[in-house]
Order: sequence, then structure tokens, then C-alpha cells
Amino acid sequence: YLIRLRTSLLAIFMFSLTGKSWILLQAEPGVKNIYAIMGFHLPAILPEFLMGLILYKAVIWGQGQPNPLKRSLSSLSFLLGALLISTLAMLFIHYGDAGIKSHRVLGGFYNLLCALGYAFLLFPMALIQPRSTAISGRLMMAIGSISYPVYLLHNASPKFLDLAGIKLAGTSLFIACLVLTVVVSIAAHRYVEEPARLYGRRLSMRIRQISRLGA
Repeated sequence: YLIRLRTSLLAIFMFSLTGKSWILLQAEPGVKNIYAIMGFHLPAILPEFLMGLILYKAVIWGQGQPNPLKRSLSSLSFLLGALLISTLAMLFIHYGDAGIKSHRVLGGFYNLLCALGYAFLLFPMALIQPRSTAISGRLMMAIGSISYPVYLLHNASPKFLDLAGIKLAGTSLFIACLVLTVVVSIAAHRYVEEPARLYGRRLSMRIRQISRLGA
């Protein structure tokens, strides 16, 4: 569906980006109202999730280009991604989370800019095929399979450690949260997400068969 409907999804991306800009213009930094909620959740968060479609289109286009141009594009994309992510990191260190959120434009588009930076970094990885395709393919599939549980659970890891009475800070806290998030995400994917997905697929096939018999 993503391939077949990619043009429509790109149109949705542009429409949602326009909507996000309008919402941010209506919202007042630091004021909690309907615009602040919409600016953090749907529809304003939709462009971040659709950023992968832009990356997909760029990779498909880039794969048809000559090798010298591929290398140039990959180098440029990596530099842009590293520069953007580094700049955003420095802004976060300088202003802090509260300072960024209080800024109308930066606070509203910070996450979207992070997604754009990661897209720049991923573009050369997807464009230039690695030598060990099988190993790297399995690694990418494994990382991708736990990406949603990681998204859901990463903010909860510090809370879990705190409830368990484990008091950490700095680098040790980061490592502990990283390990806990990955382990719990793997378990959630294997025992919750994947069984639910397979059940949904079987249920969908069953409903489709019933619909065909009824027709």
C-alpha cells in the first residue's frame, strides 16, 4: 500500500505540513489549549511519520543515477544530516527542553527537523548497497521490527528504574535505559506485537473470504 499510494501519501504530507504551520501560528508558547494539543499530537505530528515517504522517493530516484552522482549525493546527504543533528543537539544543550518549547518556530518544528536530519543520514545507507547485504539486511529488519516498541517505551524506562529503586544519573542512566528499552522492546515485539499482527492478518483474510462467499 505504501508503494501503490505513495503519491497520495506525499500529498497528505504536504497538506499536514501546511496544517502544522497554521496550528503553530495559532498556538501561544507555554499556553495549554487546543492548539497546543494539536501541535503535539495529530495532525501536527503526521509530517514526522510521513518523512520516510520522502526518503523512499529520494532513494528510488537516487538508485537510478550514475555511480559518481550516487557517491556525491551520499556524501552531501551525510554531511547535511550530521550538521543538522549536531546543530539541533547544540540548541538543545544551550536552551534546554523548556527553552525550545517556548520558541514558536523552533519548538514546533524541532521533532520534524530531527526526522529530517535522520533521513539525510539514512539516505546514503539505503542508496549505496553494502557488501554484506544478508547480514546488514537482517540487522536492519531486526532494528525496524522493534522500532515501534522502542518509540512507546523509551520514555518509560527511567520511570521503571526509579520505581525499582535503582538510582542512576548521567552516562550510567543512559546505558541502563538503553539496555532496558531494547530488552523490553524485543520481548514486546515477540510476545505482543507480532502475535497481534498475525492474528489481525488471519482475521482480515477470514473476513475477506466471508465477503467473497457472500458476494
